[in-house]
Amino acid sequence: MARRYPVKGVYGSVDELRVALATYADLVDVVSFDIFDTLVERRFGPPEQVKQLAARLAATAAAGLGLSIPLVRLLALRHEVEADLRARAAAAGLDHECRFSELAGELARRLHAECSPAIAATIVEALLVESELLAEGQALVPKPGMIELLAELRGAGKRVIAVSDMYLDGALLAGLLHRLGFDLPPQAIYVSADAGLGKYSGRLFHHVFRQEQVAPARLLHVGDNPASDWEMPLALGAGALLLRQAERVRRGHMYQVHKWLADRNPFWRGPHLAADLPRSAAGDFFTRYGHDVLGPVFSVFVARVRELLNEGGFDRAFFLAREGDLFLRIHELFDDAGPGIAPAPLHSYLYISRKAVALPAAHKGLSEERLRLFAHHLGQRGLAGLGNALGIEPTAIAGVADALGLPDPRQPMDMQAQDWPAVLAGNAEFQSVIRAQAAAARATLRRYLEQGGFFGAGRRVALVDIGWNGSIQRALRDSFGEDADWPDVHGFYLSFNDNLGHSLGTGEASGILYDRRSFHPRHDILVHYEEIFENGARALHASTVGYCQKTDGRVEPVFRDEAEPDRQAERQFNAMTESLRAGALDYARQFIRRYALFGYSATDLIPYALTVAHRGVFFPTREEAENLFRMIHAEDAGTDSVLDFSAYRLRGPSMLLTPLRVLQAIRTSQWKYGTGRSLGVPGFNHLLRVAHRLMLMRDLARAGRPRPALMQLPTARWWELLLLWITQRGGLPLILRARDAVRRR
Repeated sequence: MARRYPVKGVYGSVDELRVALATYADLVDVVSFDIFDTLVERRFGPPEQVKQLAARLAATAAAGLGLSIPLVRLLALRHEVEADLRARAAAAGLDHECRFSELAGELARRLHAECSPAIAATIVEALLVESELLAEGQALVPKPGMIELLAELRGAGKRVIAVSDMYLDGALLAGLLHRLGFDLPPQAIYVSADAGLGKYSGRLFHHVFRQEQVAPARLLHVGDNPASDWEMPLALGAGALLLRQAERVRRGHMYQVHKWLADRNPFWRGPHLAADLPRSAAGDFFTRYGHDVLGPVFSVFVARVRELLNEGGFDRAFFLAREGDLFLRIHELFDDAGPGIAPAPLHSYLYISRKAVALPAAHKGLSEERLRLFAHHLGQRGLAGLGNALGIEPTAIAGVADALGLPDPRQPMDMQAQDWPAVLAGNAEFQSVIRAQAAAARATLRRYLEQGGFFGAGRRVALVDIGWNGSIQRALRDSFGEDADWPDVHGFYLSFNDNLGHSLGTGEASGILYDRRSFHPRHDILVHYEEIFENGARALHASTVGYCQKTDGRVEPVFRDEAEPDRQAERQFNAMTESLRAGALDYARQFIRRYALFGYSATDLIPYALTVAHRGVFFPTREEAENLFRMIHAEDAGTDSVLDFSAYRLRGPSMLLTPLRVLQAIRTSQWKYGTGRSLGVPGFNHLLRVAHRLMLMRDLARAGRPRPALMQLPTARWWELLLLWITQRGGLPLILRARDAVRRR
């Protein structure tokens, strides 16, 4: 029995579409495909977003040729030219279309007339075309399965064409498809830009029927737009298959709402950028956690650091071991990202640690203030503990111990019975030993830094590290700050808590996601679980404990002995650290492409990064808490201490029978909210958070900090959250219909 025409069907996936084409292809002579959202799809954003990236690329390239084009003016002029060309087409009896090659030529002529540059208009035109193609190439990817589907149809001898409403010329689209991997592309491309006719009016389809010399019933069109790709070809007697992927439609609605919100409230710029980013599909928990939680935090941090490096005219950036290793890798991903990313200054990695710089910083002796920072070491292991923190052998300070009446340098010093920091600060023999040891360590450290190009009067040098108090930067300043070739040094930290009073001013150090001197205390999130951010970023090599000069004169770092108990304990978590880092890097790759396209400042994205961190730190899932309690954390400040987070896990709700034990466990925990989550009582962490906020308000009131002086980051409004909730559940079309009904009234 003959099949009735036209062929039609609606399909929810490319696999379903493939089955349908296998059924219907023999009934037609030509199969035509829409291009955008059918053969290819945008990673993110509508065409307007791509136009903005193209304009930024063009302005940057023009600046390199000596032509200054304000970005706002370029976009406005493009809009004017496009409107003129569309109006001209309509006046000529064509559809309201324009062609990019004509648009670029006219735009180049107007720019040339306005700016009167020394370069020809034809060069500007070529620059505009190349910028457009770069931007589209950045935004587009083949829809999964479509390259193979076209190859199958072509291999079966079927004629395959493309029919698209698009302002890019057909020749430019053919080049784009080739770049995207369509080795067997459509055999002909009919685009509204070339014909001046659109699918929406039906006139482009009539043009295709004539050019292909095919009857409408012998053409089968595949597309995603219900009006122009489905209703119109069916009305003309052609076959039509509609590819309507529900999840893709829902994600489009979410993107639309995020964009609308981002235009009205800066808080939503981060969620807008990340709206269509897929969550990690990795089976390993730590890879997923690195992608979904640590990735946004680290990516926004590095993005902001790069902006500040360029704004501040820095000559070089040094990423400090060990957490700086991951930040450097993300930084280099930005360098490799291509269009839309500004180049950054020279950069390198420094093998350094608090312990490695503590002794050189004491080359003038140890003040009472500095000694009080080592009170814990003195109280636990006496002078030997202090020596271990500084990198001094016990034999070097044995004489000092004898002079102080201490039979053993390892004997703990009673800090209550005697003010040992004051005693040692005034002890000439002790200070003499410290200065002698420090002088040698300082000379070796200086040679190591010289190798890396650190010094140079008048140079601007950045230190990039996780935080938290700027101890390494302060130690370097104490070591070399009075030297003639000391550069202008500025530290950029993920979070700058300044709890040790290192006297680093705002011109010397900046906290990106939190800075105690300017942010409201409610944004001090990372401090409540510093260890997960450290372990998620740190390199796998051992901590640097000093430096040694080789026979060839080069100075190389000396690492903590792999046989040390704390290093062995730390290595037990190395595989999980590697997974955390892999997940964070995977997120960064996706983030960077969107960052280049959207044009937001990283400052706009800080509220988003803090929101992700807030959820991860204060409200972990049961799976997160259970897995993260496996973490083992070793310090790099000269102690042998190890934090085994499994000790902070509670056994479950039965612990409520001993409330004092619960309170004690939370009080001593290094991750109080993880401990609270392990209790397994719904809402318990919300109570903890309320209690913490109340304490913050009390402390602010006592300290008398002027609240208006504290930075207030943008926040979400209740109705914005409600709108998103409705959209997530497919309710946006209802809202839009209600809006249209109100407007009609």
